[in-house]
Amino acid sequence: MTEADLMRLIMIAASQAGHRLMRNNVGGFQAMDGRWIHYGLGGKGGSDLIGMTREGRFVAVEVKLTGKATVEQLEFIAMVQRQGGLAGVAYSVEEALTILEGHA
Repeated sequence: MTEADLMRLIMIAASQAGHRLMRNNVGGFQAMDGRWIHYGLGGKGGSDLIGMTREGRFVAVEVKLTGKATVEQLEFIAMVQRQGGLAGVAYSVEEALTILEGHA
């Protein structure tokens, strides 16, 4: 299984539970004129999946197969939590659903 496979499984399970998650691609590229174009919510460290719980609360899930979240990813998660959202790192569908239910 790849990380992308796990993200898809999490998005399906979240949708079945009434939540909405979307893939958040974060990155940048240099345009032909030399300008840097940045994309994605949260900049460097923005979580892989963002969306809303079925109750309308903002949620961010950093998906990992192995390894640890980066400092920037942990800072983004902490910022979301400080602002009243739900956020965390998930290594499985079950962990992601725990985050979505507010038990992380």
